[in-house]
Amino acid sequence: MDASRPHPVRVHNYWLGGKDNYAADREVADAMTAELPDLAMIAREHRRFMERAVRHLVAEVGLAQFVLLGAGLPTSYNLHQVVQEVEPLAGVVYADRDPVVAAHCRALLISHPKGAVGFVQGDVADPDALLDDPTLTATVDLGAPVAVALSSTLMRHTDAEARAILDALIARLAPGSHIVLSHPTADFDPDGVARAMHAGSAAGLGRSTRTLAQVQGLFAGLELLDPGVVPIMQWRPAEAGPRRDAHRVHLLGGVGRKP
Repeated sequence: MDASRPHPVRVHNYWLGGKDNYAADREVADAMTAELPDLAMIAREHRRFMERAVRHLVAEVGLAQFVLLGAGLPTSYNLHQVVQEVEPLAGVVYADRDPVVAAHCRALLISHPKGAVGFVQGDVADPDALLDDPTLTATVDLGAPVAVALSSTLMRHTDAEARAILDALIARLAPGSHIVLSHPTADFDPDGVARAMHAGSAAGLGRSTRTLAQVQGLFAGLELLDPGVVPIMQWRPAEAGPRRDAHRVHLLGGVGRKP
């Protein structure tokens, strides 16, 4: 770990109000926020979207197996806690290629006593290796429905790479499994998003965006749950009544079911 160089997961941790970041991370985060002022709010809304999606899948669909690809640093309320709050017996696996994330996750992610939580260090670019990892297969049964969440993970992959990753994942999942997917978009503010991505390129945060049509295309072969692919604040919001402009959150999200 080099605290003098900015790191993507620590920059994101700073936006979430975490303490696992350093001056170099905060400098890049602030430079990006100068170009796109809502980035901290976007990070929080993304966390809420993932919480709503997995809570729906465990409480309403009845899934009890979850895999999160692109785990990021642990926070005070992690997705396995959301899941196991509803179903204590649930098994949850986090996966990330980053050694910083691996060290934190292995130290801090603690399961409900009746359930199971595991961490796999691996790259989503090799989905078969991830799904065959002994930690994953000891925690979830791929012969039964499972939810796989890709937390903006595909933004660093080309269209062809993203399609190959999703096709490999879907092929390995049992019918009734679900894919939760979020992705950055520049649809609402192309110039601001481009400037923010450029400011974050030093920390590896200058990644690709996709349009609504492109993100919808990532769900090919799946049955989209209502309301489809939408700005993440519009995906089954927990609060009734008027909310802030959803187009200030430059992320699209959706959930698809394997028939």
